[in-house]
Amino acid sequence: MLKVGVQSADWYNKEDPDGSFAFIRSCGFEAVDFNIDLYFSVGEMLKSGEIPASIFDSDVATVLEHFRPLKEAAEKNGVAIAQMHAPFPIWLPGKPVMTDHVIMTVEKCLAVCQYVGCPALVVHPDRNADKDVEYENNMALYRRLIPAAKATGVKVCLENIFISVGGRLVDGVCNTGEEVCKYVDTLNAEAGCDAFGYCLDVGHANITGTNLVQHLKAVGHRLTCLHIHD
Repeated sequence: MLKVGVQSADWYNKEDPDGSFAFIRSCGFEAVDFNIDLYFSVGEMLKSGEIPASIFDSDVATVLEHFRPLKEAAEKNGVAIAQMHAPFPIWLPGKPVMTDHVIMTVEKCLAVCQYVGCPALVVHPDRNADKDVEYENNMALYRRLIPAAKATGVKVCLENIFISVGGRLVDGVCNTGEEVCKYVDTLNAEAGCDAFGYCLDVGHANITGTNLVQHLKAVGHRLTCLHIHD
């Protein structure tokens, strides 16, 4: 049965996982889209120009132990962690050291997903006004995640994202069914398994004027996560 969930931003307190999940369960929610970027902010890293220390600098066993309270609180309160949101942006053109660090962090996020029983990690694609550059950047990014996705069994999901050009919000990545299918099918073929899926954000789709009925028919079984976003 499908469960209605809510994003973890604003109500989740890292210092009180049990109280946080008890609160969200009392509101009637049975699932959550957990924002793991609360533990590592790419935006803050770019602003400071330095790679900050975080729990993800530790080995995987230490990282998982750090998230034990989250896992136990969710289970105790009957709230499924239905999906997680990876830190973003992931692909940082011209910043290879930072890009490598963020990708390492996302690989460990996949291990956290496996540990807490979360089946999918949403990883935002790169946006670029040049579609050829955009595609090459994204394929390079997601290819690097294939080993971790296969090892954990957690599905990496691309999300439809708009882009700002000249002060206008226009089509970005995965705003057509054809493009979604191209990314997901190509990556799964290279992975040799169903390692990639699609996250549809209805709000993003409406911004770019996407016909949702046609879009959903086109992406079909590739749809893994849904964001009902006003």
